[in-house]
Amino acid sequence: MTHDVSATPLDALVVGLGAVGSAALLSLARAGARVVGVDPRPPAHDRGSSHGHTRIFRHAYFEHPDYVPLLRAAVDGFGSWEQASGTDLLVRCGVLVMGPAGSEAVVGSLRSAQEHGLTVEALDAAALRSRFPQFLVNDTTVGIFEPDAGFVRVEGAIRCALSLATAPRRHGVGMRGWQRHGPDRLTVDLTDGSTVHTRRLVVAAGAWTPDLLPELAPLLTVTRQVQAWVTPDTRGAAHPHRLPGWLIDRPGQRPIYGIPTDPARPGPALAKVAVHGSDRVTTPSSVDRTVHDAERDILAAHLRDRVPGLVGPVHEASVCLYTSTPDEHLLVDRLPEAPEVVFAAGLSGHGFKMAPALGHAL
Repeated sequence: MTHDVSATPLDALVVGLGAVGSAALLSLARAGARVVGVDPRPPAHDRGSSHGHTRIFRHAYFEHPDYVPLLRAAVDGFGSWEQASGTDLLVRCGVLVMGPAGSEAVVGSLRSAQEHGLTVEALDAAALRSRFPQFLVNDTTVGIFEPDAGFVRVEGAIRCALSLATAPRRHGVGMRGWQRHGPDRLTVDLTDGSTVHTRRLVVAAGAWTPDLLPELAPLLTVTRQVQAWVTPDTRGAAHPHRLPGWLIDRPGQRPIYGIPTDPARPGPALAKVAVHGSDRVTTPSSVDRTVHDAERDILAAHLRDRVPGLVGPVHEASVCLYTSTPDEHLLVDRLPEAPEVVFAAGLSGHGFKMAPALGHAL
């Protein structure tokens, strides 16, 4: 893709083609916009936040009930991508949220379900032990099970959105800077030395957003996350017919979560596990991408304590970047001084499951 600076301006340039950027490119293309997408890295790369094979999707959102309509729209969006491409993206194995009685995650999930009429099951410790013996629960543990939730295939979803978007895109090229010349008049300098004229600029750059939009840097913190895949100790214990997606709320500690094995993934049957959140502040250029033995040992210890049915060797692990706001809610807006520039930022821990809806909003 090259854009002649003397040509008619684009309607939009999308910078960043991960989960949300690819969805924005698709939505703009379907709306008939003259749009181009750029990303310094190849499709579905593993350098940012939009990778890791699978991600949980759920509707009974303990973070706040106001997310539920967005989540419903996003899951409908993934479904439309499936139908248009013939690709299987969603696996509805259910999601189980557990914690001590009164835990924020359990109470918040129930609140969202009640406010929006979602189907969930409230489970006490005895029911949890009977239904999901993989978990070790004490007598004060309670849970909320949402049967219509599950997981979405990450790289498959991004490739699907990009393949459905009938718009030019260029990988290996990013944004170096931009200038506003008046209403609906922007120029964007790219890293290959070219300049693009566009009416709108859409930035969905994840952990690179603080560099590209310095105005947002005080509101964004990038942290290093470790995600791992384990070989279940008991054959079939982590198959989605037996194990849902899950999250354990641990007051005073960060939650741990996991995703069952994906039957469509080649190779050994592996269950995904991780601690949600991190204190390891970093940047995309300085992050330590090596997963160390001590980190693997910590994850294994969490599993022994809470999910002994998944205790097995850590087969593989990788580093993922979270970009978060101080209150951990999303930033989706226009720049006040340049309303032609729209962005989605601070999405980590939230963003992928909402990608089709956020892309449409952008």
